[in-house]
Amino acid sequence: MKQYIVLQEGFNAICDYLDSLEQSQDSKYRYQRAFNDISAYYENRELLSYSPVFNAEYRNDLMSRYESGNISKKKYNIFSRLSFMLDSHYAGEPIALKYSRGNHYKVQLDEYYQAKVDKFECFLAGKMTVTSIPCYISVARDFFYYLQEDGQRDFSDISNSTVLRFVKSCHEYRAASMNNVCCAMRKILEFLSSEGCNIDIVTASYKAAPTRREIYPALSADELKTILDVPDRDKVMGKRDYAVLLLASFTGLRAIDIANLCFSNYNSEQRTIQLVQHKTGNPIGLPIPVEVVDAIEDYVNSGRPKVACKYIFLTTDRPYRKLADRASVRNILLRQLKRSSLGYTPGKGRGFHVFRRTMG
Repeated sequence: MKQYIVLQEGFNAICDYLDSLEQSQDSKYRYQRAFNDISAYYENRELLSYSPVFNAEYRNDLMSRYESGNISKKKYNIFSRLSFMLDSHYAGEPIALKYSRGNHYKVQLDEYYQAKVDKFECFLAGKMTVTSIPCYISVARDFFYYLQEDGQRDFSDISNSTVLRFVKSCHEYRAASMNNVCCAMRKILEFLSSEGCNIDIVTASYKAAPTRREIYPALSADELKTILDVPDRDKVMGKRDYAVLLLASFTGLRAIDIANLCFSNYNSEQRTIQLVQHKTGNPIGLPIPVEVVDAIEDYVNSGRPKVACKYIFLTTDRPYRKLADRASVRNILLRQLKRSSLGYTPGKGRGFHVFRRTMG
C-alpha cells in the first residue's frame, strides 16, 4: 500500500484546493472515484512511486477506455483532470480546474469537411450550453469523416441507411453515450437542412434505447407532505429549504435553475417565475400558487441574509453567496429525506429529479 500513501498525499492537497473553491460534496465524491481509479492503476502495475510518465500512460489508458465505450465522456474528463492535478502538485505548480489536452483528433478531415465542422460549431452557438457543444462537434467530426471515407460530397444523396449505419458504428466506441450521438445527429441533419440540403431522414427522430430498465417512481401526496414537514421553519435553513422544496414540488424546476433563480425572475404580485432554462436555453414562464409565494417571502424577509445579491437562495454560512450548483439544491432534498421516515437509499430515484417526475 506504499504507493497509495504516496498518491494520497497529493490527493489531500487536491482536496484542500477543492475546499478552497467550495466545491460541492457531489463533485468531491467524483474526484474520490477518480482517485480510486488511478490508485488501482498504480497498484495493479506495482508502481512504487509517483511518475509523470506513469500518469501519461494512465491518461492514454483512459482514452482507450473512452474510445471503446467503457467509460463516458464525463468520467473521462474528470479522471484525466485529476491525473493532471497530481502532475501539477508533484511538479510544485499551482493546481487548476482546467488543463489543455490539445486538439488530438482520432480522425483527420480534409478542408471541405473541416469547413463543415467549423460552420456546424457556429450553427450550435446560442442553441445549447457551451459545455454541450464539444460533444456534438466530436460526433460531427466522426460523421463527416464517415462520409469523407465513403467519397460522399453531395449531401442530398445522404440516405436513411447511411445515417443508420453510422449510428450503429458509433456503438463500438460510444456505447455509453449513444443518446448523445442521436441528439447530435438530429442537430447535424438540422444544420445540413439549413445549408440548403434537401434531407428527409427517418433517423432524425431516432432515440437511443435507455440503458436503465428500472422505472423510477414519483412522489405520492403523502410522501411529498412528509418531506415538506421536515424543515424547521423557525430557523433560517428551514425557511430556505422549505421554500426550495415547495417551489420544486409545484413547478418541477431543475435544481440548477433553482440555484440560479434571481429576484428578476420572480414576481410575487403576479405570482409568476420567468427564466431561461440552463439545460435547454429555452425561456419558460410558470405560475406559482400563493403557498409558494408565502414561503419565498417568509425566507426573504425573515431568514435570508441581508446582503446585496441578485440570487434568491443563499448559503447559511459566511461569506453569504448563491447556492453553488445543482448539487447544493439536491443536497437540500437528501437532507430532508434522511431526517424523514422515508429515508434515503442511493439509486432508488429519490434525487431532485423526482419533483419533475411527480409533475409529469
